[in-house]
Amino acid sequence: DSVCIGSSTTLSASGGGTYLWNNSSTLDSLVVSPTVNTTYSVIVDVAGCKDTASIPIVVNSLPIIGFSGDSIICNGETTTIFASGGNSYNWNNGTTNDSIVITPLADSTYSVMVTDTKSCVNNASINVQVNSLPTPVINGSSLICNGSSTTLTASGGTSFLWNNGA
Repeated sequence: DSVCIGSSTTLSASGGGTYLWNNSSTLDSLVVSPTVNTTYSVIVDVAGCKDTASIPIVVNSLPIIGFSGDSIICNGETTTIFASGGNSYNWNNGTTNDSIVITPLADSTYSVMVTDTKSCVNNASINVQVNSLPTPVINGSSLICNGSSTTLTASGGTSFLWNNGA
């Protein structure tokens, strides 16, 4: 048998009489939540006749979830966030693929529940930051005589690309 770390399972003994588990319990069933691989054993005693049964419990780790994709975008942009670490995915927006395509209007958190091949489940979240668009401003004379020149100055950002390639 196996369990996912953090989960429990019920072990049951049968055969009548009295029971003595290796953890000193005398009940016919035992709820266990091991954190490492553990073998449980029980001695069944029926009128002085004793027999022992054992069961190893394998403890499986939870899936390790990773994220990739652009988690910092500009307002109005679409991004694809990918999750990894399992074989089935369930996002908080209802998507069941390993990725979601989103166009958030403000900073948002997306959560995913990931299940691996051993049916172990883990959850993780990713924050997507949405940056405001810059407000460009051009200063300078918009009326000039033929053959004259003017200086146009751009502001409102950190880098600029003019339509004439300058």
